[in-house]
Amino acid sequence: MASFQARKKQSGVALFIVLAAMSILSVLVTEFVYVGQVNKRIAYEGLDQLKAYYLAKSGFKISLLRLKAYQIIKAYLKGNGVDSVPTSVTDKVWSFPLFYPIPSDIPGITATQKDSIEKFTKESNLEGTFSALVEGESSKYNLNSILKSYAYALPTPSPSPPNNSGGGSANNENDTQDPNVKPTPSPTPTFNVETARQSLQDYLAQLLYAKFRDDRDFADLYRELKVEDLMDSIVNWADTTYESRRPKRDDITPKKAPFYSLSELRLLPEVDDALYDLLSGALTTSLTPGVHINTMRSETLSSLVPQLTKEEVAEFFKFRDATDKDNKFRNTDDFYLWLQDNTGTFRGNESAVTELKKSFEKRNIQLLIEEKTFRITVTAKIGGTSRIIQAWVELSENDTKAPTSTPSASGTLPVGTDGIVIRGQSGLKITFMRVF
Repeated sequence: MASFQARKKQSGVALFIVLAAMSILSVLVTEFVYVGQVNKRIAYEGLDQLKAYYLAKSGFKISLLRLKAYQIIKAYLKGNGVDSVPTSVTDKVWSFPLFYPIPSDIPGITATQKDSIEKFTKESNLEGTFSALVEGESSKYNLNSILKSYAYALPTPSPSPPNNSGGGSANNENDTQDPNVKPTPSPTPTFNVETARQSLQDYLAQLLYAKFRDDRDFADLYRELKVEDLMDSIVNWADTTYESRRPKRDDITPKKAPFYSLSELRLLPEVDDALYDLLSGALTTSLTPGVHINTMRSETLSSLVPQLTKEEVAEFFKFRDATDKDNKFRNTDDFYLWLQDNTGTFRGNESAVTELKKSFEKRNIQLLIEEKTFRITVTAKIGGTSRIIQAWVELSENDTKAPTSTPSASGTLPVGTDGIVIRGQSGLKITFMRVF
């Protein structure tokens, strides 16, 4: 009897040990499976991120090619004196949005075109989707223009011809010039920090005034907003030499550096979502040479030319953006002529136009008719992962003289007389780029 009870106790202990071991093994196996699944998921997400990045990079390179094609087309038309091609047509080279996969359900395409699109998509073997958007940045006002290094770059004035004695013309072959007499250059526009700040403040004031005039609810919401306070926050954020006239805040420390992104405006105490939406549509942080009159929006026009009424602003864009006729301005004189012919303040008033030109010159603002500064935004998605590439690109002039070269040994790249591969100039300059 005693031995039976002893064996029973031993069996109970063994059962307990077996159950405990099985429980521990179950926990370990479950943990191993969970860790394995997590690592597998992390690996797949990392792979998707890598794929999405290179897909976005492909869309970015395609966008650069579109800008290069636009630059070549413009140079060809200009070099051959072709003025009959509307700018609205050439601008489509870069402005038309690019999507992948290419939509095949577009109204108006034929069955053959639809089959070609679907065949291309199938044979490309690209995973995921991407969208590439190229926007002109010169349609907006440069927020960093209050800083000397980022101010609008005015063209260098050409030297004045020397005075000719005897009242003769400088083009007369009988006239002689003293080789020791150098031409006197015209005065170069200088950067004035107070003028630059006042220019931006006036621009913001006119921007808000136009919004208040057209949106009474917005005006009631921001009736206590002072442009001077907003301007003080902007300058205090970007300018290292500026000391705010208001009490120092403990919650936000000024950056004391240029605005790299418009989203930094949301860090200013006066700017909320509604005000940011207004400012972001009329401002840019890009180093633009001026304001593009063929792409600027109503907020920019109202701020640059505050003498225009709401109806005149609407009439301006109705004329400029007409679909049945190319009314894009080919030079700045056409813009001023339109003001003289179609607006009350400037109609037949050359002195008013002259004053407007002087105000632009004083504020270091020049009007542009060709876009040279672009923002590229590419968004790529694979599965649940997305990557975004955003870059600012400037068009530069190419060197028209090609260097002397001979084919390389492989026959693919040109090489110079010194044996070094000649890569040339792309004519595109990336000034800022971020991936997120």
